[in-house]
Amino acid sequence: MKLYGVLAFWRFMKHSGPLAYGGRFALPKGLLPICMVVWVLLLLGACSKNDGIRNNIPANFNSLSTEDKMDFLMERMPPDSVARFICDAAMGKVYNARIELQPARDYAYSHYKVDDIERFEMECINYENSLPLHEKVKFFQLAATDDPDRYAYELGLSYVGTIREAEMSVKDVQEELDNLRKECKYNKEFYKRFMTGFKTALSVDRHHDLNDNIYKKFINYPDNIK
Repeated sequence: MKLYGVLAFWRFMKHSGPLAYGGRFALPKGLLPICMVVWVLLLLGACSKNDGIRNNIPANFNSLSTEDKMDFLMERMPPDSVARFICDAAMGKVYNARIELQPARDYAYSHYKVDDIERFEMECINYENSLPLHEKVKFFQLAATDDPDRYAYELGLSYVGTIREAEMSVKDVQEELDNLRKECKYNKEFYKRFMTGFKTALSVDRHHDLNDNIYKKFINYPDNIK
C-alpha cells in the first residue's frame, strides 16, 4: 500500500504534474525531492495511524455492541480502512477483535455519506476478490448472502478468470480445490454447484488463452465430496 502511494504520486508528477509536457512546467531545482519526501511522510503517517488503531484495540472491544464498535472505528479510520478492518476481524485475522460482518456492513451503509459508502463497498469487494478460494467460501458465509447456490455457481464461473490472470499452474489449482473441499466438508452442495460453474467456464474458455493442461486435468474432476 505504501509503495503504491509513492508510485501513484510519481505517475501524477510525470503525466499530469510538473514533469509532464516535456518538463516545460518543471519545479525549481531541488524541490521535487522535497515534494517526494513530504508525500512519503504523509503516506506513512496515515498508514501508521491505521496500523496503530489495529494494535491498540480497547480491551473491552469484543464486549461492545456492533454499533459501538463501528462508531469507534469510523471516528478513527477512513472508510476503506474500516472495511478492511471489519473483514479481517470477521475472518479472525485481527488479534483480540471480533465483529459480525453483515451487521457491521449494514451499519456502515446507513451512516456513511454516498462517497464514503462507495469507498467502503469497493474495499469490501477488493478484499473478497483477494482471498484464496476456500476463504471466499468462509467470507460468503459470514456475509449471510441469501442465494448460496447462485454464489457458488458464479464463483466457479469466475474462477477460470482468476486462474488465467494469476497464471496458475495445475498444482496451484489442485491445492486450492483441495482446500475448498475441506472448507465445504459440511456443505457438499456448495462444492457441487461451484464445480458445475467451474466446468462450464472451462468448456467455454478452453481456446481462450487457458492452459490446456488445466482443462484436461479438471474438466472431469469429481464434483462430489465423499
